[in-house]
Amino acid sequence: MLWSSGNCKLYLYEGLNEWQKINHFPASHELTRKDKLAVNVRNMQIKFGKAAFDFIPDTFVVPEEFGEFCNHFNLEKKKTGKSSLWIVKPQNLSRGRGIYLIDDVAEISLDDPSVVSKYIGNPLLINGCKFDLRVYVLVTSFEPLKIYVFKEGLARFATHQYKDNAEKQDKFMHLTNYSINKKSS
Repeated sequence: MLWSSGNCKLYLYEGLNEWQKINHFPASHELTRKDKLAVNVRNMQIKFGKAAFDFIPDTFVVPEEFGEFCNHFNLEKKKTGKSSLWIVKPQNLSRGRGIYLIDDVAEISLDDPSVVSKYIGNPLLINGCKFDLRVYVLVTSFEPLKIYVFKEGLARFATHQYKDNAEKQDKFMHLTNYSINKKSS
């Protein structure tokens, strides 16, 4: 058994015997990285139709797709007569670091690769606060597909109550990351 804390090099997979196990599937980062997941979901939307993969908001990887994002942003602004709110997440950071909200394309920093997603307005709330729910699964095989769902999950909460017209800089209202909210009064 080989337990690796990160993605394994291809030669490790190629050298495995039938009876040996490793804790990562090849190319699993295609699902676990924000930027790769966004690209793969969009490819599935193109292949099978957007309705079959409508579980994430419109998402773009910048700077590569900055032009497409600007076109989408401006088209939406022209249709609705106002700017939408978007959330920008650096592709290689975690724990809420570097996340910010924008309502103008000029606010995006193109220095660092990021994922830009349409902000979900009118979110589900508990006691007036945003939350996210994590369900943990273990995939032991893709052929045949074997998935085990852990009976318990994890809920994370924002610490400021959600308001539709609130300041976009209020991370304690918009984000549910523990690392952000542990600093809230």
